[in-house]
Amino acid sequence: MDINNYLNLNNGGTDFILKLLKDYQKVIDENKILKNTLENSTKT
Repeated sequence: MDINNYLNLNNGGTDFILKLLKDYQKVIDENKILKNTLENSTKT
């Protein structure tokens, strides 16, 4: 396996991880919004 292939594989790996992290962040943000909405609706 030559060094270029290795670098390309590594690159793909980090892209994949970054995408996962972004998706995860999105889910957490959506959960926060849902929680806030629920809390606000029970206050009234």
